[in-house]
Amino acid sequence: IDMTDRTFSDFAEFGTDGWCAATLGMALTNFRQRRDVFEREGFPQVDGLIGLTNKSDVQAWIAGRRRVADAGIVHHDHHAIQPGANLHEL
Repeated sequence: IDMTDRTFSDFAEFGTDGWCAATLGMALTNFRQRRDVFEREGFPQVDGLIGLTNKSDVQAWIAGRRRVADAGIVHHDHHAIQPGANLHEL
């Protein structure tokens, strides 16, 4: 990781190829070699005006590739009818 890359800061809205690679857990050279494949799969292209990639778009692309949804909070209703013997009603 290039520590002089200002796009790694929390307030930067756009990222370099280095930021994109790190976000995907890849080496920079591997990311650059495969970027065109990623873009065919919907990975955001470099913004023509800014010259960098929108970080929010990268995060949205990653989220869209998830295969397992977050587990919801399970609430147990202790007053619901439970299967089995109702010994408390004897």
